Amino acid sequence: RSRLVAEQPGAFRSDAPAFLAGGTADGVVPEATVACIRDRLAASGTKVQACSYGGANHGEEPSRSIGDAHGWIDARRRGADDVPCEAPLSARCPDAARASW
Repeated sequence: RSRLVAEQPGAFRSDAPAFLAGGTADGVVPEATVACIRDRLAASGTKVQACSYGGANHGEEPSRSIGDAHGWIDARRRGADDVPCEAPLSARCPDAARASW
């Protein structure tokens, strides 16, 4: 069980900040899964920004998020915190998933 929990996406700490993108129509990595990754990273002390792209499926997320990702990287280079994105990820990690941490 401990290995399973340790190998969950986002179950690590990083000194490098993370940018996550989720599409509301993504059937491969649903926004709730992205929310769990965001929450795990944040709980471990990793600075993370997660953005949502309305109507985007898994294949559309890269083209929809690339401008926000570039803005986020540029902001980091300037020492700024989170930058506005299309919409902050408002999805929640299901309580059942949290119980497995």
